[in-house]
Amino acid sequence: MRASVSRSPPLLPVRWKPRSRTPGFRLRTLLRMQVDGPPRTPAFARRLAGIEGLRGIAAGSVLVSHVWNLSAPNGATFDFGWISTYVLPKLAHGVTLFFTLSGFLLFLPFAAAALRGEPRPSFAAYLRNRALRILPAYWFVLFVTALLLQSARVHEGGLARGIGGITDPWLLLSNALLLQNYSPSTVNTGLSPAWSLSVEAIFYCVLPLLVLAGVRFATTPSGHGMRAARLAAPAVLLGVVGVLSVVLGPKGGSALFEAGLTWSNVWDVSFMTHAHLFALGMVLSIVRVQYQDGRLTLPRGWRPAAWAGTVGFAVAGVKLGADGIVPERVEVSLIACACALLLALVVLPDRESRRPIVRALQSRPMVAGGVASYSVYLWHVPVILFLTKHDVSRAGGADAFFLNLTMVATITGVLAWLTYVYVEKPALRRKSRTTAGPPAEDPPSTAKTSTAAGSIAPSPSAPS
Repeated sequence: MRASVSRSPPLLPVRWKPRSRTPGFRLRTLLRMQVDGPPRTPAFARRLAGIEGLRGIAAGSVLVSHVWNLSAPNGATFDFGWISTYVLPKLAHGVTLFFTLSGFLLFLPFAAAALRGEPRPSFAAYLRNRALRILPAYWFVLFVTALLLQSARVHEGGLARGIGGITDPWLLLSNALLLQNYSPSTVNTGLSPAWSLSVEAIFYCVLPLLVLAGVRFATTPSGHGMRAARLAAPAVLLGVVGVLSVVLGPKGGSALFEAGLTWSNVWDVSFMTHAHLFALGMVLSIVRVQYQDGRLTLPRGWRPAAWAGTVGFAVAGVKLGADGIVPERVEVSLIACACALLLALVVLPDRESRRPIVRALQSRPMVAGGVASYSVYLWHVPVILFLTKHDVSRAGGADAFFLNLTMVATITGVLAWLTYVYVEKPALRRKSRTTAGPPAEDPPSTAKTSTAAGSIAPSPSAPS
């Protein structure tokens, strides 16, 4: 039971493992525990178990897909029969998982604060954190690729197929500011994977407006369940906008980039056609808070059903898309539903011991891959293009593919780790953070957790 003192700031949660043991520490600790209860960690002030592993899977799958698609010097893809139709090209949907992760992680602290009646995290700190997370590593890789390695993607013959340096200062500036998506003359230049960063950047800017709208709706007098539903309204609206953009917009897909660069290409890589992918993660963040606080009870068999849905949506998206039955954007939407269900299986806490999926995602190799996933995402295509340009990569059968994959993965891994240690990590130290207790995947609890303005969980990204 909480005791409150008027006009006094609340005591901070107690750490189980204090940094020092000064005289009288035990007495002070016991007194604080009587007031605050067991130490609690804000949902957004710690790394959720399994998230880094998901990031590693997303970045690794995109790398494998691009090695299959781009590494052959003759421009052809490797032919492995049905695997080249239904598996290898579809690994590029790791980007879809990145978008869903961003929606979940970035909206989570705001959802937790709104539903628990706590101060809203600072938008200024949030935007500063986003810039520190994305820009330093991106600028470093972009300038090294465009000016030193001369292996950036450039337009050639009216198509985005060329490999070379970027000498045009305006083109380099547009890429540095993540504006290359907004004109047919610059779309898909620079770092090819950075198209998704342009989409993410728009979401970063839109999210505060969505939060303000959601909080406004949620503060209307009503029951707690209705407050959660009202808070989700902007996310639902964002999802509707995305679905309508997919259905009513010009026909999209990778074929557009093979036919010439037009405004349809710009629309195809715009935020509008990907908005619903973020919305799924936002809704899941509200479910996470409600479930963690004990205000939402899920059916006993929800996990098997979620697994079935994950597999069902993934198979349907891959099969229907590969066979040309549905447009590529519909395929992406189906895969996004699979990603959201997979994410739910990972982030919704369990009263029982950790599930095998979380234990697997928390293994050291998976976590290491997730930590460096952003730099892996940035580096892998420049490495592929550099090897292709200098005739180092090979064309042919399985032997050539696995040779290329080994070279790209090794070089990318080394560059990604160096970039993380010497570029990303120093920038991340400057992010606004909240002092919190040890990370834990706690079961649902009806107790509130403390929140401090300005603390934002690390986001995925190509994230994050």
